[in-house]
Amino acid sequence: LAILFHKFLSSLSCIMDSYTVTTRQGWGGRLGGSTKGVCCGPIMMIIACVLLFWNEGRAVARYKDLQESANLVMSIDDISSLNSDMEGKLVHMTGDAVPDTDLQDSIFGVITDGLKLRRDVQMYQWVETSSSKTAKNTGGSTKTVTKYTYNQAWRDTLVHSNNFNQPRGHTNPSYMEFEKTAVSASTVNFGAHSLSSGIMNAMNWFTSMESVSLESIPQGSSAENAKLVGNNVFYFGDDPAYPTIGDTKVTFDYVPSGTVSLMAVQTGDTFSPYTTSRGGSVMFVRKGIVSAEDMLLQAEQDNEMFTWVLRIVGFFLMYFGFSAVLQPLIVFADFFPLIGNILAEGVVPCLAFVVTSAIASLVVAISWLYYRPLLGVALLLVSSGLSYFIYKHAKENQESPIVSNSERYEMVKTQVVTGSFDA
Repeated sequence: LAILFHKFLSSLSCIMDSYTVTTRQGWGGRLGGSTKGVCCGPIMMIIACVLLFWNEGRAVARYKDLQESANLVMSIDDISSLNSDMEGKLVHMTGDAVPDTDLQDSIFGVITDGLKLRRDVQMYQWVETSSSKTAKNTGGSTKTVTKYTYNQAWRDTLVHSNNFNQPRGHTNPSYMEFEKTAVSASTVNFGAHSLSSGIMNAMNWFTSMESVSLESIPQGSSAENAKLVGNNVFYFGDDPAYPTIGDTKVTFDYVPSGTVSLMAVQTGDTFSPYTTSRGGSVMFVRKGIVSAEDMLLQAEQDNEMFTWVLRIVGFFLMYFGFSAVLQPLIVFADFFPLIGNILAEGVVPCLAFVVTSAIASLVVAISWLYYRPLLGVALLLVSSGLSYFIYKHAKENQESPIVSNSERYEMVKTQVVTGSFDA
């Protein structure tokens, strides 16, 4: 118990520490640095415009590719024999994917009858995180306090401690003892067919291996000194309960054999992607029984999601580009911190948001007119009519006379006396 308690206290003392670094920058240096945004900002905005325009065309092209595939695909129920009539045609099939041989890891000897076997490796390492707070001073200078925090954590990639702000006392190993690898079955039978490498590459529904054994490790292997933690973790280190820097753990995942559904062009006894009339590529594989309609529906939803992701990326790229152009204005106003803060936290973000919204919407509208002329014209007419309605309503409100409360009282009084009051 005393040894365990000592290990526990030692782990707490070295599991985390932090350093603080303070830097100062004068107003002139900040102003000179901010002028870089005047050059980089417009470039970012141009890239954003190109991205937004291209994205709308990509979305339309993908939609048409999927519609074309929906009109051509033919479902084949019997895959136990090759159908020469389907050669070169887009087909949909469902059946069992079975590898011809088992897969084995060369170092750990782990064996599976699945379609893929993947080795996952993690090493206990120092990890650096940082947070900064910047305060503005009268005259435009700034004081930045940066706190570097060092934690020990499991990571699946090598963390280069020589890039740390404080590498001393936070040294990581220069390499990982084992590499992350994945192997696939060379031949996978699918009825009378075999699955192509393109189909296999798309099969990524990995599941963790529930149990492994130390007895599977070959003699003379570099993994001979492994410990087994639980049922499925190979551990390299003194004590899994109190890991130290450099300790490593290895686990295995696999893609099980079983029923899969695919949509591709039948090419001999295997499959290849379908090339649409627009040059697009269509090939899907899903786990289990999935109809062609559901595959195409999922692809349409993925296309829509990806379109919105790129729209958001383009919007923020343009936003930050325009903000960079206005950065010298903020720094110039920071000579008086109060005015600079008003610009930085209120005026400039609002102005950048409004301008970005207008330009991004215009780019998308133009792209729709180019790629979807009918829909683009219809939306343009609707938006123009709505804008005219808002403008007319606002103009009428401006032209209507402003009546004071006393005048309104006299008008009502007159209507009551003359009997012209409309209840």
